[in-house]
Amino acid sequence: MSVAATWCRPSSITIAPGGYADFAVAVHAAVDAQAGEDYGFVTLTSGSVTRRVPYAFSVTRPGLQSVTPVTLKSFQVGNTLHGQSHAGVYRYPAAPFGPAPNYTGSPMDESGAEKVYVTHVNEAVANIGPGDDDATTGYTVGGGHQVEDLRVDGSTLRGVWIQGRGNRVHGTLITRSGGSTFFTDVSVASLDVRGPGARVLDNTVVETHGVGSGTGWGLWILGGDAVAEGNRISNAHAEPGVDAIVVTAGSRAVLSRNRLLNVARGIVFEPGAGGLVRGTSTFGCSIPFVLGAAIDAGGNQ
Repeated sequence: MSVAATWCRPSSITIAPGGYADFAVAVHAAVDAQAGEDYGFVTLTSGSVTRRVPYAFSVTRPGLQSVTPVTLKSFQVGNTLHGQSHAGVYRYPAAPFGPAPNYTGSPMDESGAEKVYVTHVNEAVANIGPGDDDATTGYTVGGGHQVEDLRVDGSTLRGVWIQGRGNRVHGTLITRSGGSTFFTDVSVASLDVRGPGARVLDNTVVETHGVGSGTGWGLWILGGDAVAEGNRISNAHAEPGVDAIVVTAGSRAVLSRNRLLNVARGIVFEPGAGGLVRGTSTFGCSIPFVLGAAIDAGGNQ
């Protein structure tokens, strides 16, 4: 419950037989009100008859509101290795992967330094988001790109799209991918990783949805010798047409200790793709594993 937040309502109202009345409920948050939630019921009583009307309101203190945003450049250089942590918890949902391992701590800890960027789109586009691109055939020139500690929200087609040899995506939070109005039927990926030797480590993906008949992919991998480890991919509710991790081509992929929640298919190796899967937990997945030529190395559930 938020401290220094109050709500007020009339103590009584008079209604003539067969009549009706409106009444207002006002919420007030003081300047120093702490972040929190208030909820309960407004109980209406007339004699022995009672009616309960639920109410809820929240007082928010966005952690990033004090950070001055920087205009995003076409080629952006920066890092979050050092600096102050302004936001450690992202809502909603508050616990996309269930309770904390010890059931007493915070279910989510995304603490770490942040850099906030801002850009403006003045024309119709299919998608805007960060990415690294190596368009050279076979990914033989570009590579070694690193995407780390990003916060990407509301991308309509691709959250993060990275191409090249030996790239790394680590510690990035991607939320609410999908909803393109440019296409009526299109597949959406929160993480689109292309090229051999990719490392996709300890990322969090929350809510990925395809558009129309398109598929939603939490993580889409194209390229051999990829490693995807410690990633958390979830939707609030299970629905058809959403895959958590898809390996579409390449051999020797290693998928380890990923946690998947509320998707139609958990891990999918498409025909021609190979590798192994170990230590992966799935919850609320209609089809947890479609391994094809890949190996179940144990510890999967």
